[in-house]
Amino acid sequence: MLALNEPLRAELQKIISWAVENDIEEEILPRNVLQLFETEVIELEGYNLSDLPENFGILINLGILVISGCELNKLPDSIGNLVNLAKLDISMNPIDYIPDTIGNLINLNWLDVSYTDIKNLPFSIQYLKNLNSLILSNNNLEQIPDAVQGLVGTPNLELFLENNSLDLLPEWLMNFDQMEALYLKNNNLTVLPDNFGKLKNLSRLDISRNNLKNLPESFKQLKSLTFLDINGNQFEHFPAAINQLHNLVDLNISNNKIKQLPNDIKDLEHLKSLDLSNNLLTELPLTIGTLSQLISLTIHGNQIKRLPKISTSCEDNRFNNEVNKKPNILQRILKFFE
Repeated sequence: MLALNEPLRAELQKIISWAVENDIEEEILPRNVLQLFETEVIELEGYNLSDLPENFGILINLGILVISGCELNKLPDSIGNLVNLAKLDISMNPIDYIPDTIGNLINLNWLDVSYTDIKNLPFSIQYLKNLNSLILSNNNLEQIPDAVQGLVGTPNLELFLENNSLDLLPEWLMNFDQMEALYLKNNNLTVLPDNFGKLKNLSRLDISRNNLKNLPESFKQLKSLTFLDINGNQFEHFPAAINQLHNLVDLNISNNKIKQLPNDIKDLEHLKSLDLSNNLLTELPLTIGTLSQLISLTIHGNQIKRLPKISTSCEDNRFNNEVNKKPNILQRILKFFE
């Protein structure tokens, strides 16, 4: 049985007293000093705490710490002592500062600081080389904190920046060629950098609900993309670069002003979900019927009166041959237009 020295017991007792004062349930924060010291998970949600005890960092066995929606104003410097921490969630708090000591959390793979007043991060986050998910959504950010560039080279990083006020992406972000997912929904972007295609490892990209009209030529280099959401922008034409993204599985181009789909959409042969809703389409290309993997096709909110029929004329035999080789998604939904 682990023996705790008296000074450590005294510090743990202070945390217990703090928990009692704040009516934190014993199931969440144990009242036994040994059990408290060995605790690996603490999830505090909805408490009115304002701050944590300065000695909170003595809970060195913590692997998960959630303090969400607790009216938290600051984190103690001792947070950096929680070296076994893998997940830290301080979302939905009026906190505007993270101590430099967070750079000591070398095992951290999830950091959620969404719905806070944070505008900057300490440059010490460059040492969080195991970080997989950094969530900065809903912070009214006008620019991505400069400290984030310290994470360049971090493998498989997911960066969440939804619901902010970004109007430009910094040039240094294009160096994140190991980033796996980038979420930029509902910002003020009007253009993407010309070299956006350098983000060659991206498999998921959400740029929906911005003010984009075009995609850069380099966009076609994002060959790893399987998920792409560009809904709610100002596209009037189907971006040609998308036809080069042959690994796409899920594509959402809804709520734009697109009038026509290209015949080359047939090249997206791995598509399983295609959302075309709320555009200005009057017809679909015949070649859409060759997308044999497609199981979800959403077309409401357009001006489509009927689905294309497969012609038997000689000049259209090239389409007949392609369609007949594979199940035709159009045949599956034709009943809605009968």
